[in-house]
Amino acid sequence: MKSTETTYGDHILSFHESAHEGDPSGKEGLEAVRSILGVLGPDWKPDAGHPLRSKLMLSSEDNYRWLIHFAQKLKELSRIPGSNHVLARFPPPDQYLGALSEMDFALKIKLSGYPCKFAFQRGEPSPDLVAEIAGQETDIEITSLNRPYEELAGFAAFDSVMMPAINARCRSGGMWARVPSPKELEEVREKASKAVTQANSERRMIELNIPSLLNCYIAPEDLASEIPVPWRGSFVMRTQSPRPKKDRLAKTIVEKAKAQLSRSKPSILVIYDRFSNPDEPQGFLDEKDIEIVVGTFPKLAGVILVFPFNAWDSPPPKRVNKNGRSYVEYSLSDSEVERCVIWGNPMVNHRSVLEPIINCLTDFPDNLNKMFASPQGSLTD
Repeated sequence: MKSTETTYGDHILSFHESAHEGDPSGKEGLEAVRSILGVLGPDWKPDAGHPLRSKLMLSSEDNYRWLIHFAQKLKELSRIPGSNHVLARFPPPDQYLGALSEMDFALKIKLSGYPCKFAFQRGEPSPDLVAEIAGQETDIEITSLNRPYEELAGFAAFDSVMMPAINARCRSGGMWARVPSPKELEEVREKASKAVTQANSERRMIELNIPSLLNCYIAPEDLASEIPVPWRGSFVMRTQSPRPKKDRLAKTIVEKAKAQLSRSKPSILVIYDRFSNPDEPQGFLDEKDIEIVVGTFPKLAGVILVFPFNAWDSPPPKRVNKNGRSYVEYSLSDSEVERCVIWGNPMVNHRSVLEPIINCLTDFPDNLNKMFASPQGSLTD
């Protein structure tokens, strides 16, 4: 007998069935919500810290466009062999960001036309993805520079300011000195809501400051230019670690190259860092010490450090090459920007593998837009 209990998904659908009508993309946004909930499953009941919870509770044109694009990405991901393991990692909050990174990089490869498959094998160290690059199979491991708790708590912190602002048609941005405690997070939510109300009622930018924790700006959408340029739509967070970031990066390379990338095939290690200052990546272009670590693994073709962040402005594509290292940046849809630093192997020439991978990065904005616009990207077929 079918249960008549109202699920969390039912609640979300009921909300959007009535709320979507005022937005140009609302109808397609409603289909996107249905599609996303289909991936998350009927029993999905997220806690307050799940990054998707706030997205699925918001009705606005910008958010509907984000939901549409996210649903299209999930649909394209499902076409990659072995993707069921990745799709199953989106519902648990502590696995969501890992699955998001795996989807993001897999789509970079697939949409560039390279055959690929997920290679997860239970109980056996294996790369996340295997792609055919330059006529040879290439192992690709995708990981994070930050600990799972830091990533999840960091996203919750960003949302504690951004979502009250977005709900009230305001913009926000600023910096966090550290990951907040649950009690501090509630305090920030309360103060952010008050700051949003004040910004709208007084028609001006408000600075919200909690010493040693947070300093940020909130302004009505039409006065967003009052927010200092570096913080327009962008938040950064200092992650607490006894090791400098360069040493953490080197340690991650060693651990992953020994475990998941120890086979005889050429390999690529992709490391996501979601909480650095957007200006920090260019400084990594001069980090020669990372090359030294890469050079001790002959089959490691390169290491890619990816810095995703949000920005209202859309910087033009850029690539800088320096002594075998590369820096690329590009703008994506939904006010997203990615900056990447790439270290090649200084001891073994793997350019036939690494260069096509770099092209997958720089071609991603165009490839993604083509996917969004194609009939195959439709959510109703």
